[in-house]
Amino acid sequence: MPQQPEIAGDVTWTISSNNPPRPETVVPIINTIEEMKPLPPLPFNPSERPINTGAFVFSLNTSTSKTAGSGKKLFEVGQILEFTEETQQTVTTKKTPNIIDLQQNTNILDLDDVGLTTEEIVEISEDARTKFNFLTDQINALTADINFLKIEISDNQKSLNEIVKIKNAAILIYGGENQIVQRLILKEESLFMKKDELIAQVDAKNIEVDSKYNELQTVRELVR
Repeated sequence: MPQQPEIAGDVTWTISSNNPPRPETVVPIINTIEEMKPLPPLPFNPSERPINTGAFVFSLNTSTSKTAGSGKKLFEVGQILEFTEETQQTVTTKKTPNIIDLQQNTNILDLDDVGLTTEEIVEISEDARTKFNFLTDQINALTADINFLKIEISDNQKSLNEIVKIKNAAILIYGGENQIVQRLILKEESLFMKKDELIAQVDAKNIEVDSKYNELQTVRELVR
């Protein structure tokens, strides 16, 4: 490649039709028992961490689902969509942001002014930090569950779209009273029932995670 813009020159690309060579390094597979082991306890008390790290300024938390969805297509290119009551049914939107970014140094509460002793201030500060961490873990777990359920809803919708296409084609081929058509209709109904169950679960967890987020906002005033 030319080293300077004023130095002109040709670039030759060499393309091989063979697969690239594979490394001979053998990567050992982690045993399932090792994966199931719980994480070791924290080597420090979270309330003692600011002693050497400074003031608690920001808290950043996020959670995702580790499960991937199916490779089925949701819709085909150029497909005409019919908006019915079933297709318009969606889950409620949670108020809790996907990435919780809290700034902890915007307001410092004067605990001395309300009449608390030094021991009480230390106690409530440590308990607030413990509650803050506990609520954060709960929110992350609920968010991961919601993301997983949304993947299941998407996979369910993909299966529904396929079963509807197959059912409509089968009706044209065999008629509405055919045994195959009836089985497809039952499968479609079961998928709709499963979709309603998944949406109800997401709605319930959205309400729960929003409640935990409100509690987190209340407790964080004491976490410094």
